[in-house]
Amino acid sequence: MARTKRGLATRAAFRDAARTVFARDGYLNARLVDIAEEAERSPGLLYQHYDGKAELLADLADNFSEELREAVKQAGRTGPRAPVDLRPQIQAFWLTYRRRMGEVVGITQAAAVDPEFRQRWKELQRESTDMVARGIRHAQEEGFCPTVDPILAASALTLMVENFCAFWQHQGGFDDVQMTDDQAVDTLYELWRHAIYWKPAPTGDATADSLIPAAASLSTDSDSMPA
Repeated sequence: MARTKRGLATRAAFRDAARTVFARDGYLNARLVDIAEEAERSPGLLYQHYDGKAELLADLADNFSEELREAVKQAGRTGPRAPVDLRPQIQAFWLTYRRRMGEVVGITQAAAVDPEFRQRWKELQRESTDMVARGIRHAQEEGFCPTVDPILAASALTLMVENFCAFWQHQGGFDDVQMTDDQAVDTLYELWRHAIYWKPAPTGDATADSLIPAAASLSTDSDSMPA
C-alpha cells in the first residue's frame, strides 16, 4: 500500500493497538479482530496493511529496535562526558523498554514458536551486539579490558540488560524485593562499568587488575550501549 500520510497514520494506529493487545493478551492469544477494535478500525483495513499478526509484530520489532538505538544515542550525546558514565544511556534503555512492553511480550512469545520471526529478531539483536562491540573495541584501544572478546562481551552485556528489564518490568520481579528505577539503572551501570572499564595491573605488580574511575579522561562513545 502506498505510504501516504493517511496510510502511515493508520499503520501507526494499528501498531499502537497491537502493543496494547499483545501486552494484555499475549502474542499467541492476540486476535487481529481485537487489534482492529482497539485501533477503532475495521479488520478489513488492517488486512490492507498487514498480512497477519506476524507481519504486524515484525513491523513493531523493527520500530522497537530503532527507537531503542535512537534513545540510547541521544542519551549519549546529552549525558556526562565521562566515558564510563553510561548511566544516561542505560536509563534511556530501561525507560524505553518499559514503554514498549507490548513489543517485548510479542517478540518473546513469537521468537519461541516462529522460526522465521526468530531469525529476524536474531538479526536485529546482532545489529545491537555489533554496535556495543564497537564501543568495547574503542575502550580496548585505550587499554581497557584487553583480554575480552568484543562480540562475546557485547552479547553477554546486552542480554544481561534485556533479561533484567524483562524480569523486573514484565514478570514483576521478586515479590519480596522493592526496587526503584534509580536502583535498577545504578545496578546495571555498575555491572557494565566493572565488566569493561578495567586495566591489567602493570607487569610485575602483584596487585589485582584495577578498575578505572568513572571520571577517567576518554571521550563518550554512544555506541557502547545496547539498542
